[in-house]
Amino acid sequence: ASSVVEDEDPGVLLDEPAASVRALVPSAANGGDALAIAAWTGLDAPPNIAQWKLGNTPVAFEASPGDYADLIGLDVTEMWPRNAPCYIRIPFSITDEQTLAAIGTLSLEMKYDDGFVAYLNGTKVAERNAPANLTWTSAGTASNDDEDAVVFEPIDISAHREALKIGPNLLAIHGLNESSGSSDFLISARITCLSASSNGIAAGSKLYTEPFAPPVGGLVRSRALDGSNWSALSEVFFSS
Repeated sequence: ASSVVEDEDPGVLLDEPAASVRALVPSAANGGDALAIAAWTGLDAPPNIAQWKLGNTPVAFEASPGDYADLIGLDVTEMWPRNAPCYIRIPFSITDEQTLAAIGTLSLEMKYDDGFVAYLNGTKVAERNAPANLTWTSAGTASNDDEDAVVFEPIDISAHREALKIGPNLLAIHGLNESSGSSDFLISARITCLSASSNGIAAGSKLYTEPFAPPVGGLVRSRALDGSNWSALSEVFFSS
């Protein structure tokens, strides 16, 4: 496999902060306990949409001063200490057929404390630290340390490109704290892509087949190319 370091930003379908985000800490009082997964992860609004809070990503809370206090776009402090999960709906749009057809490699980039299951227009596309049997009271199966949680983890979801549509799209996330007593929570997402045209290499990119040292400090973005298959985007900041 070869590595390509990109000088240009990838295409961004969904960025942070995202607007018009809805979040619900499910309970018997707000009807979240009765929602089937399909009832809230697709484009159609769930029947209890009036109970969902509105805001921007990141969706988070801090019960005491901590690493996420300055990141909160939509506060869900009501999770603590009542319930470990939070349902999140993040809308985004694809404007036309040309944009949709040009999408090659598709990457979901997640900040999360402590786990999640992600759905693209109702199709499950990724998960981390999630139990096999997911319910409205499920907790994450492991913790994700704060210093890791605030950095986007790229996940290749290219196999699910066909779930995308022209016009409105929805990224739904079943966010999971390790326990209802956890004192903080964080979920945020980006969706990026590379063009499906040509060989998928952005203009100005440089191909490296052996280790290298960046000549100056800065953000380096890279993907590995194995035949015709691209890895998810990786980002590392180097200081000179």
